[in-house]
Amino acid sequence: MSLISAMQPHRVLFIPELLQTILSFMDRSDNVINACVCKQWSETALDLIWREVTNLSRLVTLLRPYKRRGIATYVCLFPLIVRWAKMYSV
Repeated sequence: MSLISAMQPHRVLFIPELLQTILSFMDRSDNVINACVCKQWSETALDLIWREVTNLSRLVTLLRPYKRRGIATYVCLFPLIVRWAKMYSV
């Protein structure tokens, strides 16, 4: 086996259903790393990362930074139009 073929991932890792099954056994931090591997892995890993949102404030900050005052938490302004467009383009 040549060095080039040894460095290429196996074709089975590009079948979305199999990749999702494999990545589902990994924890969230591992899937953050997996999302950076390539576009095919990114889509699958991001789906697994965001499948369960345990921290709503983390999700809200992706749309727009917010401020905390005492017990109440509120969003600074409306989310940026560009960020809403990114959400709908997926």
